[in-house]
This record gives sequence, structure tokens and C-alpha cells, in this order.
Amino acid sequence: MKPKYPCSQASLYAICVLAWEMCRDNQAAFFAFDAKYTEGYIQENLARVNAAKDIPDFKARQEDIMLLSVEYDKVATDLVNLAKMLKNSVERAYKNDKNIQKIMLNAAGFDGFKKVQDLDDKAITLFMSSALTFIADKAAVLGTEGKLPANFATQFTDINTSFVDVLGRYNAKAMASKTKTDEKVSANNDIFDSTIEMLEDGQFMYQLAPERAKQYLFNTLWDIVEPTKNSGVGGKTLAVGGKKSVPKVTVTEPLTGKTAISDKDGSYALLLTEGKWLLTFTADGYISQTIEVTIQKGVTKRLNVEMVKA
Repeated sequence: MKPKYPCSQASLYAICVLAWEMCRDNQAAFFAFDAKYTEGYIQENLARVNAAKDIPDFKARQEDIMLLSVEYDKVATDLVNLAKMLKNSVERAYKNDKNIQKIMLNAAGFDGFKKVQDLDDKAITLFMSSALTFIADKAAVLGTEGKLPANFATQFTDINTSFVDVLGRYNAKAMASKTKTDEKVSANNDIFDSTIEMLEDGQFMYQLAPERAKQYLFNTLWDIVEPTKNSGVGGKTLAVGGKKSVPKVTVTEPLTGKTAISDKDGSYALLLTEGKWLLTFTADGYISQTIEVTIQKGVTKRLNVEMVKA
């Protein structure tokens, strides 16, 4: 599941709270516009923001997984050390015939031993299946010719049991973490959608008062909770060839509603947060252009645009 919101989770929660508090401050006007905007409805949406915020984030869940990862590494390393003992025993037991020795090592699962030593869980699982069967079948020769300790089979079985247990717990925790991640993103998307719906209603309500309507733009609130003074795009609007400026070109970012108009020298500037944005350049007598820009946090991107006459 992918996030719909263009900002960080922390900014999303702050923006949503700010937006719904603003709605509460103007609750009578919102209620007159749509009767769903009761105090209870506003409170419900604020509660949903807090509920989404309270769902543990990825970092918190990863702590449990990291602890299990340490346990996994220890058990898997112990398993590899016992496997090396088995390998030495097989090599000793069949040292008189290298061809037979190779066949026996492969039968015991050592053809993929490099990945086992890398603690790859799939490789270890496959190896243990072969190794346990091999030990049971060749117990006599491994004990006599290979000098394998009498209690080795029990040790090997016990370490396999521990490995299966920790791997199972690790996979279960990883799966639960993914489920929780999807749950959190879903909750975040829901509060984003409901907040955007309310903000769009606010823009519609105050469409005859542009400055008031601008307060209900997502990016206006984003700029408040996460100032973006040094992030954005700027440059010049020029005639084809780049030698003559084109003034009075309107630069618009449709999603946020942000606009700028190039001055007599063709210069313009627009504040934007980091991310990908579509900018539309329009002017009387010229063909409109839409250009995608990628903004980095704290960076003003330089973008000169050549306008083509209609």
C-alpha cells in the first residue's frame, strides 16, 4: 500500500490537526455549507488523526525484529559450526576415494554450503533437510571412520529445532510488521482524504475571498508546520532562443493552487516542498506548457522556460 500524502507522517498529523481545528473555529460557516460539519464530526476526525498517530511506526516495530535477528544470527552461527564438524567427518570417512567423498558431501547438503555460511535461511533449511537424513543413514560410518561424537545427532537435531523456532518467530514478526505498516498507511491515507475533502469545501466556501480560500490549501498548512522558505523553483520565462524575456507568464502548481507571475524581466519564483510537482506556464499569445520538476528540501531549483507563440 502506498501513501497518498506527499509529506512526512509527523507533518501529516500536524497538518490534519491544524486543518480540523481551523474547521472548528469556523464550524458555523461549515455547518451552514454542509450539515455534516457538526462539532461531533470534527471531534471524530481529530480522534481518527490521534488513532493513526498511535499506531506504532516502522522504527518501533523494527526494534523487535532486530532483537530476533540477533537471536537468529546466534542460532544460525551455532548451526554452521556444527555443520563444519559434519563436513570434516564426511571428508575423513571417505578420504580414500575423492569421487565418493564428493558424492557424499553433496548428499549431505554441502553443495550449497556457501549460502549456509552466509546464514541464508532458505539455504539452511534446505541443507538441514539433507544433513539430518544423511546423518541418520550414515551414522555408523560417520561414528567410526569419521570420528563423529556419539551425541552429535542429538546436538544437530536440537540446533535444528532452535533454528526452526527462531526463524518461525522472525517470519511471523516480519509479517506482522508488514501488516501493521499497511494498517498505518491505510489509516494515514484515510485521514488525509477526509482532511483534503474538508479543505476543498473550505476553498469552495470562500472562493470569492481568495486570501481566505488560500488558508484551506494543504500546502498552506504544510508551510506552517514545516516551513519551506528555501525550497522551490525559480528562473525566467523567455522567448524561443532565450534572448528575450516574456513577462506576465502565470506559473501554477494545480495540486496546491500556488501561483506566481513572471515580472518584466521574466523572473518568477514559487515556494514548494520537496517532491515531484507539475508546473503549468500560461500567457496570452503563447502555447501553455506543463513541466514536471523535482524539488529537494532546502534547494531552489533553477528552471528557465522558453515560451512558444501560439
